Amino acid sequence: MKSLLLTSLLLSSCALPQEQKQQVRLTVYWKTEDKWTNAGKTSTGGPLVSYETVAVDPKVFPYGSIIKIPALGLKTIARDCGSAVIKRTASKKMGKNCPVVDLYIRDKQKALDFINKTPYFVDVIVEPQNEAQ
Repeated sequence: MKSLLLTSLLLSSCALPQEQKQQVRLTVYWKTEDKWTNAGKTSTGGPLVSYETVAVDPKVFPYGSIIKIPALGLKTIARDCGSAVIKRTASKKMGKNCPVVDLYIRDKQKALDFINKTPYFVDVIVEPQNEAQ
């Protein structure tokens, strides 16, 4: 019995990190928001890619993490951040304190159309950073 327990403990300690499911406040941003997005760059220096790049609080979702939004069929990558995202401004305005995920959509009208058809709060599945890179 002890050897079975020890084997079980060893196997569980070697297991890869599991995906995490979490509710977030989903927002959007577009190219003319500020000097960084106007230049087409993320805060990490990479390119902004419509419907793929998201701004996050890197303390909650490390850069490089894959963030899936199953309800919308999106698979995004945490590559950017912003002060309103870190402060959870959009979430707090609605009486909650959950993380904010800000999806980049280059065209302002497409971004506004998208967010007007999308729930304010969605569940996301986050793949740990070491699997995402």
